[in-house]
Amino acid sequence: MTPPSARLLLVALLLTGGCSRNDSGTVTAFGGGRSDEDQAAPERPNPCRLFTAKDIGLVTTLDVGEGKRIETNGCRWPAKSGKGRAIVREMSVADARDYPRPPGATSLPEVGRDGFVAKSAWGWRAGTTVGGTFAYVELSGDGVDDTTAAELLKETTERIAAVPRG
Repeated sequence: MTPPSARLLLVALLLTGGCSRNDSGTVTAFGGGRSDEDQAAPERPNPCRLFTAKDIGLVTTLDVGEGKRIETNGCRWPAKSGKGRAIVREMSVADARDYPRPPGATSLPEVGRDGFVAKSAWGWRAGTTVGGTFAYVELSGDGVDDTTAAELLKETTERIAAVPRG
């Protein structure tokens, strides 16, 4: 006769014997499973992939260089002349509290229910909510105005909305 503790050990081994975790963090259970990466929240798209330098030039009339990622949610295209820049940010609505609507901002209901554009000390800024994402743009340089910032924001929201979400 087998002691009860041995039976319990046998049942535990049978239940977990087909499961393992390898060095890459993948849990397999009887030949299948999901990695830790699969279970993590979907990664935000790199905002630099939303536009090429040429795209920024077509929307804003700025002659910019290649985009460079800034922080975790933005991309900056510097003006080739050294004067001006375009910045596009994509963030969670919760993170948008760091980019509040400034007093005196003009509403952009055609871009989003909370869309705005406003003058700043260095140029123009604009933002709005797109689903569960907040889109924010900053522009400075020759020929940049509120209409240009609004156009870049509108194009940004359309490109964000077109990105497949997992």
